[in-house]
Amino acid sequence: MRATLAVVRSLGRAGKEVHLAPFNWHAPVAHSRFVAHVHKLPRNTDAPVWGEAVGQLLAQWRFDLIIPCCDRGLILIDGAPGTFARAKVARPAPREAVSVLFDKAATRALAGELGLPVAPGCRLGAESSAAELVAGLGLPLYLKPRHS
Repeated sequence: MRATLAVVRSLGRAGKEVHLAPFNWHAPVAHSRFVAHVHKLPRNTDAPVWGEAVGQLLAQWRFDLIIPCCDRGLILIDGAPGTFARAKVARPAPREAVSVLFDKAATRALAGELGLPVAPGCRLGAESSAAELVAGLGLPLYLKPRHS
């Protein structure tokens, strides 16, 4: 919500009319003096239902720019490209960049291809053991899922 609040305040202070479609309808940012309207979209548990509701919202309102402020928003927008075909959306370009951003193995591979430094790491498999990981990587050890 902090990123959303920063975007809302920045746009509001610049005199822009800000509409908000938060995942948490009760979030404090929804009560910001810079928010002109809060749109309560269906929960994102069903992407097609969410996409249909967004399509109706976009037909009703003409937004100059849509700014997803979290990973969930970006993932849902990326999953419904037809819905946003006529909308100006602030997102990574090219569109394929989203798949790299949300796949830790793909991000790591791209960083390696570009010669960027990355922390030591490896992909876990069924044969991986804690002892081998500690021996190979040391402690502290952080385990993360490949996809958020």
